[in-house]
Amino acid sequence: MPMTASLTRSFLLLVLMAILGAGLAAPGGRNGLIIGAVLLLALAKARLILLDFMALRNRQSGMATACLGWCAALALLAFLRFWLTG
Repeated sequence: MPMTASLTRSFLLLVLMAILGAGLAAPGGRNGLIIGAVLLLALAKARLILLDFMALRNRQSGMATACLGWCAALALLAFLRFWLTG
């Protein structure tokens, strides 16, 4: 697949996930399932951005893994804060 088609597909997925996340979060409330889903969507968006837009998909370095690990750690801390302050 040409690079522009791949980036276009990734961009459309990012927009779709952003709309879905906003739609899930819009009603508000303190539902742990919704918060978890929004955080998982955020991790999926971070993965697409790192791999496609930062061009780390075909690299052998551990940079993508380290960045995704950092994002996952922050998402886990956010969920723990939500759960502990509930």
